[in-house]
Amino acid sequence: MSMDLYVWKAPRVTETDDAQRLITPEDESVFEPSADLEQFYAELLAVFPPPEAFSEQELNENPIPSADSPEGSDRLVWLSIRWSAKDEDLDTIVNLARRYDLVLYDPQGPSFHSPPDENEDAASGPTIGEYVRGVLLAAFGVLLALLAWKASIPIVSWMVIFVGGFITLVAGGTTLAVAYEAWRDRASRAR
Repeated sequence: MSMDLYVWKAPRVTETDDAQRLITPEDESVFEPSADLEQFYAELLAVFPPPEAFSEQELNENPIPSADSPEGSDRLVWLSIRWSAKDEDLDTIVNLARRYDLVLYDPQGPSFHSPPDENEDAASGPTIGEYVRGVLLAAFGVLLALLAWKASIPIVSWMVIFVGGFITLVAGGTTLAVAYEAWRDRASRAR
C-alpha cells in the first residue's frame, strides 16, 4: 500500500479542491515548467534513490520511503510513498519542497503545503491580543461559576456554574490548543 504525493511550482493553490481539480485530468500542461522543480527532483533522487537501485535484501534490511520510482518532469513530480515511511523521511520531502518554493499536494488527506504568497505575512499565527482574549474569557467563566456558587440559589446556581465551567473549559482549552499549534509550527519552520 502506498500514498501519492504531487509536487509542482505553479499555479499556486489555496484550497484542496483547487489542487484536486489540477491533478484529476492528469494533464501536465496545466502546470508551469520550472527549473526549481527539476532541481527538487534531482535532489530527491539523490536523497532517496528509487527502489530499483537496491537489491531485495537491501530493501528488506533498510526500507526506503518510495514504493515506486518517482516520476518527474519540469512541470509535475509524482511520488509513491509507503504508508510505513518514517516521519523523518516525509519531513525531508516537505522541507525539500519548501526550499524550492513548491506546492506539495497529498490527495489522501487531502492536504497540501503551499508556499506563501508574496502578499501573505510569513509569520502568521495568533496574536498576543487573541491569547489575552482567550485567557480573559476563561477567567470570566471561573468568576461566573464562583459567583453562582456564592449566590446559592437552588437550580439556577447549578445551571450558571455549569455554564461558567463550560466557558472556562472551551476558552482555556482552545487557547492552549492554539498556543500548542503555533509552537509546533514555529518548531517545524526552525528545522
